[in-house]
Amino acid sequence: LSAMFKNYYYDAEAIDIDQGLGGTTIPVRKVRENLNGFGFATKYSPWKEAYIRISYERTARIPTTDEIFGNFANIRPNFNLRPERSDNLNLGIGYNDDILGFEEISIAVDLFVRNQENLIRVAPFGAESARYVNEEVVDGKGIALTMDASPNANFKVKSSLTYQSNLINTPNANGAVNTSVQVPNQPILFGNLSSSYELVDIFNDKLDLQPLVNYFFTDRYSINEVSDLNTANPEFVIPAQHLVDAGFIVTPNIENLTFSLTVRNVFDGLIYDNFRIPRPGRNYSL
Repeated sequence: LSAMFKNYYYDAEAIDIDQGLGGTTIPVRKVRENLNGFGFATKYSPWKEAYIRISYERTARIPTTDEIFGNFANIRPNFNLRPERSDNLNLGIGYNDDILGFEEISIAVDLFVRNQENLIRVAPFGAESARYVNEEVVDGKGIALTMDASPNANFKVKSSLTYQSNLINTPNANGAVNTSVQVPNQPILFGNLSSSYELVDIFNDKLDLQPLVNYFFTDRYSINEVSDLNTANPEFVIPAQHLVDAGFIVTPNIENLTFSLTVRNVFDGLIYDNFRIPRPGRNYSL
């Protein structure tokens, strides 16, 4: 059983580029905040291979400098940005053993509830810019599944799948609350599957070779506030994405020397960022 107390303090200042620099006084804006948080966590193992854990935390997230002051390019400043506050409850169970002929299998299921105040999220600001804003009330919940498996000492497989629902409960201008709108620019269902195999001392003990493959999946989600993805304007919906990276790591029998080659987006699929801006197609990294 553990308990914690945290103090969050920041004091920052920057030139306000939106005020212009033509006068005799440089417009400097200051932001200061002092917050407290607390929490507890406990973990119990009914037997050696399994555990149950639960935690609660009343926490804060201080805005970053880019979120408050912008990046002097496409992210505009927002000096009225408030820190996030949230109540986080997590419940998890896990199992780890050498069953089914595998050298090791690890499985975990985590449930979480995250009720947030002043959630910081990015929003469009003008035709070509964006800025970070606060969403007054957001109710979040979700489940995360993870599994790691090692059929033998050289072969490793890892996978995860997460579903999260973050519903806006902030009253609109008419005072009504729409509880069916997801926070935009945030994926709802996503996961990954990765595998690697290590070949040791091949070519007469001259090198080690580790081929690897990673697959990432992100289900469709919206870049603006919509109540139903099925009826939303397709131009504002990021379609389901499938991304495959593959490559290998070569470690020759020379101290402190390693080579890696990665082919990203092997199948040259359409991949987007959180604003539906296309990311690179097939590309190579050595």
